[in-house]
Amino acid sequence: MKKRILALALAGTTAFSVFGAAMSANAAYTVYYTGTPESTHDYSGDGYTYVSYVPAGDIIWGTEDTPATELKIENSNLTPVEDDGDAFAYGTKVFVTPYVYSQMATGTAKSYVTNMATASDVLYYASEEAFADAYDYDIYSSKGADDSTQTVTIGTKDYVVVVSKKADGSDKITNGRYEFRLINEDDYNATSNDYRAAVREGYKFYVPQISEGRDDFVVQLASEAVSDILVTEAAKGKTYYYIGNGTNQDNGSNDTYTNLYFNDWTDPITVVTKEVGTAGHHTTEAGYTTLDASNVSNSEAVLNNSVRNGVVYLYDYPDALDDVTVSAFANAWANDKLADLDGYANSGRIEPETGLGSYYSVRRDVLDEWEAFLEDELGIREYLGPDGSDHLVSWAEDTINNFA
Repeated sequence: MKKRILALALAGTTAFSVFGAAMSANAAYTVYYTGTPESTHDYSGDGYTYVSYVPAGDIIWGTEDTPATELKIENSNLTPVEDDGDAFAYGTKVFVTPYVYSQMATGTAKSYVTNMATASDVLYYASEEAFADAYDYDIYSSKGADDSTQTVTIGTKDYVVVVSKKADGSDKITNGRYEFRLINEDDYNATSNDYRAAVREGYKFYVPQISEGRDDFVVQLASEAVSDILVTEAAKGKTYYYIGNGTNQDNGSNDTYTNLYFNDWTDPITVVTKEVGTAGHHTTEAGYTTLDASNVSNSEAVLNNSVRNGVVYLYDYPDALDDVTVSAFANAWANDKLADLDGYANSGRIEPETGLGSYYSVRRDVLDEWEAFLEDELGIREYLGPDGSDHLVSWAEDTINNFA
């Protein structure tokens, strides 16, 4: 590799273009092509020739504040927190029923809300009957005036609603809940020591679907059965629930079980869809934004990649890689996030290396070889002083300095 470069260097009057372009795309001296216009680092008929390159200069980056964005939603919806008149915080979920979702016009608002029927964290049923059936219950309400015997009709049988008693004659209560039973009316005994008649008007029960035809069985109050199911489903990730009333499809809250807050379409809500934040930006003194991320220590990649105006060559900025990898820098460059790199401030600049530099690189490698070639192979040196010290002749030093 080194011998090939040195041989090219001696090939003609444009030989130093090899070193100028290879040493630093940001070198202070412009390199001109002598071959066809498309010649760069590629081989042409006359040898290796290079296109003129205007240096990119310093890499400059910074950040700036970005404002929050808000969205107004005019359709009826439900939210985990109550509307206080201000915009809902960023990240607040907004749910709608399948009916409302189907009526919404395609657009930003529809893309923001979630159809609760398909939401992974919502237990949704359009009606309580559908909900109960899903868990193998039927719903029945008692008949009878207040303070009188309550009955329930299941199929062709009438049942009396009773509360079970313990052995001491007191009501059977477990975890604060009365044990309700339905007794076939034909078997009911008002003086039984096992139970007493329940006399409150309008009980609603969840009756197991396997109970039809039996004469005596335990049932649950609807509110208690629903609560048990919701606790079980919450443990499975169903954080929210909505059990509709089967008739009001516009998210109405009457006769609806839900832990969400209803917002009517007559009073639109506003949600923050993007928080106040910061955005990064970067450029170079020449305005270049395209990055060639060839590693400074990869001589072959550096020499094989074309040098073109409009491109920033990372191998000219070894200081940019003090604490980060080439791939990390390239990724941050592509996403305007230089300020997020380790060791980088919110704003700053990095100067290109235009000399030998302190890092091993193709620049140092080639120039060291060239200087050694001039000194050792051609003997281009002069002696000064009685101590016999020597250095390159002035024209050779100027040549190297020109392209270093």
